[in-house]
Amino acid sequence: MSNYSYAPQRDGYVFSKNRKKRMSGFRILLVSFIVLAVCCVGVLYFIFFGSFWNVASIRVEGSRLLEDSSFISTTIAELHARSDSTRIMGHDNMLFWMFRKNPMIIGHIPEAKEISIVTDFPERTVHIRVIERTIRAVACVHDTSECYGIDSEGMVFSRVPWIEGTLIPRFESAPENAILVGKKYFKKNEWLQNVLASVAILEGKGFIPSFIRIKEEHTEEWEAVMPSGIVFYFSLSFVPSDLERIIDDIATRVALEGISYFDLRIENKVYYK
Repeated sequence: MSNYSYAPQRDGYVFSKNRKKRMSGFRILLVSFIVLAVCCVGVLYFIFFGSFWNVASIRVEGSRLLEDSSFISTTIAELHARSDSTRIMGHDNMLFWMFRKNPMIIGHIPEAKEISIVTDFPERTVHIRVIERTIRAVACVHDTSECYGIDSEGMVFSRVPWIEGTLIPRFESAPENAILVGKKYFKKNEWLQNVLASVAILEGKGFIPSFIRIKEEHTEEWEAVMPSGIVFYFSLSFVPSDLERIIDDIATRVALEGISYFDLRIENKVYYK
């Protein structure tokens, strides 16, 4: 009987001891969790609100078409709108600007072809380096002084004054053809290159257009209007083959007096009247 009565007392002692161990382990885990949580909160506070990360200055380099303040505010707004982890930070935090993939395009700044963001962390300075679009041609609404700059990629990027002369090709658009800043002037990228290549050949042979008339888009046609009133008709879809030879033949074999147009809209064919 004594052996039977002693065993339960030992089991109760072991159970009590194990329970204390479990409680002690739980307290250690709880304390560790609290310490870890406090550390995480501290780190997050340091990252998001600590003065260590504050931006001292933002500098725009290479921008002539826009004021720096306007450029900076538009860039910040677009970067905030992008779906990445840094948008939860304020733009006064260096981490907002760091690790950006360069170069990038800012859609709401059509004047900028591309930008690169470079951070100088020791100086807490952000450099926004801009490559601006340059005018390759000017597009004007027919019978108005409303004109826009077009770059070599065909992008309409800025309102510009009316121009005269021949240094920069001037397109006069049909009223049906909308000219929208931030959009391509032509539906197809190669159309602009075809026009500019043909104009370069004409000018090289002494036929310098006063302006270039862009017909309704569905016709896919354009016209080079000379100071004399002679018009060269072209297709937007191609540069006529042997155009240099054709222009040479026109200059040497055709009496230009009384000629109203040359039609090169059909490949390997030339009509004139």
